[in-house]
Amino acid sequence: MKKLLILVVCCFLSVPSFGVDWIKDRIYTSLSYSRLGVNYDVGFHYTDSVKISVGYVIKPIINSLIKPTLDEEFGAVVGLMAKLHYHHKFENTGITPYITAGVGAVIVRTMKAKPNVGRADSIGENISALLGEAFKAVVNDEFFSYQIGSGINLPLSERTSVFAGYKLQRFHKIFHGIELGMSFNL
Repeated sequence: MKKLLILVVCCFLSVPSFGVDWIKDRIYTSLSYSRLGVNYDVGFHYTDSVKISVGYVIKPIINSLIKPTLDEEFGAVVGLMAKLHYHHKFENTGITPYITAGVGAVIVRTMKAKPNVGRADSIGENISALLGEAFKAVVNDEFFSYQIGSGINLPLSERTSVFAGYKLQRFHKIFHGIELGMSFNL
């Protein structure tokens, strides 16, 4: 873990900055959605082929989307991930294949509804006490998460591209799925 941290710090320290225009062309933002949740990243084009980004991931947890019952758990996974992206540009086409890997910290919070909860007797009753009575926490966990993925980028304009790929990510268990998203150079 120390070696990884030293590598990340050295990469950030070695980045030269020659002015606002150079930095402006190198910063990007990305938004994607998949079965793994919603990701929003802010990143930096370190070279023409390597990008470094930091972003959050939010994944809702609902055990039954079709017909949930009171016995079902629900909640969310929220985390902050640092990612490294490598992409290879082909000379004759705009399509760019990529691979990505990321690590970060994740918090899992799930709850379960309690049946037979009475209604509030007075309007002035504390809403948090009422919610605490209606739901019980099942899992409150924090842990290390990682992800790997690959896919293709397709440019729409000079500053905008769409991407589609396949990603494997470990939250409280391993999830995988197709990811679709859009990236903007600022």
